[in-house]
Amino acid sequence: MATEKTIRYIARHDIFKRIWHWSNIVFAFLLLISGLILFIDPIGHSVPKLGLQVAGVWHRIFAVSWMSVYVVTFICRPSNLINSFKHIFHAWDDDDKEFMAKFFPYMANPKNVHLPKQGFTKSGQRISDAAMYLIIFGFMISGILIWMGPDAIGVTAFSFFLFCHDLCTFGFSILIFIHIYLGAGIIPSYTPRAAGWILGNGYVRESDALYHWGHWAEDELNAEVNVVEVPEGSQPGQALKIVDIYKEGLGPEHEESSK
Repeated sequence: MATEKTIRYIARHDIFKRIWHWSNIVFAFLLLISGLILFIDPIGHSVPKLGLQVAGVWHRIFAVSWMSVYVVTFICRPSNLINSFKHIFHAWDDDDKEFMAKFFPYMANPKNVHLPKQGFTKSGQRISDAAMYLIIFGFMISGILIWMGPDAIGVTAFSFFLFCHDLCTFGFSILIFIHIYLGAGIIPSYTPRAAGWILGNGYVRESDALYHWGHWAEDELNAEVNVVEVPEGSQPGQALKIVDIYKEGLGPEHEESSK
């Protein structure tokens, strides 16, 4: 009797991290559209006065909703944000340095450039995540001060924070473009499955995990607590909560494995 072929998956992103990511996509798009109407003069001049007023109200509603999701997801699962910063500030090892040295040649010729194993967060992603948090906090602070208006903070300060808001928009747009480029499967090694790692059920196929985050995947496979095995062609259910194997002592002492 033939044995049914199965595929192993590793839980990587819990439901709160995925909600946070979904909200970034939705509200970034809504804020960008309403912001273009408000802050780009050629666009604003072509919109009726009522349209400008509606865009102004919507921009504030979207901004408050966006910030609320951050607060709610942090309250529900503070470990996600805490671990994110731990990954960002984790000391780099030789693999991290080699990864960054080879990353751009890899982007140009992925079939002939071999990247070293990585931990839960790739060294390049740590830089991207740090920039993302700076931009997000910049958005929030500058947006609140702009909302207060020039009468409250002064014309000079208002102009400065308006510039900061525009600068954050430019930086965030670049990060979105990079995410789409990597997640759309344009690079062969970043298959169309890449979008599902954070936007899907939170699971990563074993082969993808070993390719992209070799050290972390090996630790998870050894610990087994976040690993599920399903028949080929099937998908695991939703990853609601994930065991932190490093915190629970099921993996190496440090959250990023060394060679």
